Amino acid sequence: MIWMRLIVVLCLMALAPVLSGKNLYKSGQKYLKQNRFKKAKNAFYRYYKRRPNSFKAPYALYHYTQLLVNGNKVIQSLKMIAKKYPNFPELDGVLDQLASLYYIMGDYDKSYFYYKQILKRFTRSPYRDKAGYYMIKILLLQKDYPKVVSMAKSFLPALRKGIYHKGIILSVGRAYFMDQEYKKALSLYKKFMKHYPRTKFTPRVLYRMAQCYTKLNKSQRSRQYLNRLVHNYPHSLEKEYAKNKLNDRPNRSKSHKYRQTQYQSRKGYILQIGVFSAHQNALKLKNKVEALGQPSYIITYKSKDRTYFKTIAGPFKTKKKALMSSRALTRKGIKNILVHN
Repeated sequence: MIWMRLIVVLCLMALAPVLSGKNLYKSGQKYLKQNRFKKAKNAFYRYYKRRPNSFKAPYALYHYTQLLVNGNKVIQSLKMIAKKYPNFPELDGVLDQLASLYYIMGDYDKSYFYYKQILKRFTRSPYRDKAGYYMIKILLLQKDYPKVVSMAKSFLPALRKGIYHKGIILSVGRAYFMDQEYKKALSLYKKFMKHYPRTKFTPRVLYRMAQCYTKLNKSQRSRQYLNRLVHNYPHSLEKEYAKNKLNDRPNRSKSHKYRQTQYQSRKGYILQIGVFSAHQNALKLKNKVEALGQPSYIITYKSKDRTYFKTIAGPFKTKKKALMSSRALTRKGIKNILVHN
């Protein structure tokens, strides 16, 4: 009888970690809803360590990853999910986040690699369109213009018509322009305006068309498009450029001035949300973030003899505020990575 009781006790002791582990995942979800991020992070991590082979283990590790502060730890944790759980249902989302984080950090080669993995491994992923768009955007940043055109031509037929479809078409136009094929760029922009006469890209397309006409020595035609841009889109960013062109002034409006701010000058928690080769695009993202009620600024840095502009949200005094802002921006489709200075 004593032996039977002893066996029961030993079995219960052996099962204790497993039985308690079942409740850890629910506790993590509960703490997450209550914005108790530290307790949620600990609960998810403990669940993953106790039940690494369970169905919910990759989900627990993924939730834990979203609550990390250190950007390098986030990337390491995402890589662990991708390597340890190749059949994870949300693996395409993990790869997308890895690619997005590397893009934000300005590591375009690694970003390109992970976006390529999405196209290679997932035929029906909702991230395929985004992956193709950013791969082409990275090639454009790296000045590989012929590859931009060839890749876009192979990718566009299978692409759903939406924001990424339009973005890729404009990237091809930009590649033509930068490769000094102004007639091809102009022809593509005209087709774009015919199919999409009123989109958020319209001011940019009008300005690009004016640039093409200038390069083709058709200054009168260029001024017509610049005037159309100024009068029809008075609140657009491109309007400032157009006005300066019309008045024969260099593009030095107040809205396009930037300060060379270093990370160390703003203490606290910050969110890295974008890296651009054009200050105009960094400013657009900054304005979008500020419109959502979040503080934002732009810094500049040089890499391989090129100047880049990084859009930052913050600074935030506490990690809790930074995490809440991070989640708010993510819900609006703005990827970010949390860094502590």
